[in-house]
Amino acid sequence: MQGLGEDLSWVPAHKVATQRFPNERELRLKVCLLGEPSVGKTSLIRRFVHDIFDDAYVETLGAKVSTKELRVRHRSSGVAFHLLLHLWDIAGQHRVDFVTPDHYRGAAGALVAIDLTRRGTLEAVPAWVETFRASAGDVPALLLVNKQDLATQADIAPAVLRRAAQDCGVTPVGTSARTGAGVEEAIRLLLSELLEPHLRA
Repeated sequence: MQGLGEDLSWVPAHKVATQRFPNERELRLKVCLLGEPSVGKTSLIRRFVHDIFDDAYVETLGAKVSTKELRVRHRSSGVAFHLLLHLWDIAGQHRVDFVTPDHYRGAAGALVAIDLTRRGTLEAVPAWVETFRASAGDVPALLLVNKQDLATQADIAPAVLRRAAQDCGVTPVGTSARTGAGVEEAIRLLLSELLEPHLRA
């Protein structure tokens, strides 16, 4: 099988409003961004959503919601999508037990961010994943190993990271909100998994 993220072609961000694929399917997807404070969640969203379609604060839920408009085509099947990707940054929720099921309800997937230089952020991942999937179900999730630009200060051994990711059923992807490395690749990988059921619809 071709790499999941590599099987999608994208309309460049600056052409999304004018350039379309034939017979696009309209689709809205909610993705939650989870993790401990100061792992770079908000910075990761800002890095990806460099041309925000809409930006709102959901006061009753305490989540910052950014929406990214995308046009993508699955190369193997030829199926194209006009996507509105709603990224829910669980803003202001400093511990996993502060988050209510309403934050997660209806989510198609999740991005769980950790700080490569703080092992404790990895140790908190099982609780984040467990509470998320208790509300959203067994949906795709990636583990964003953020702050790769500080790799010389890493506090998490690769073997420990791989084992933790496997135990939680999440795919690890290295990212750096500072440099942008890995951010778009992570979104591509997650979208490929999220779109898979819609290719058969």
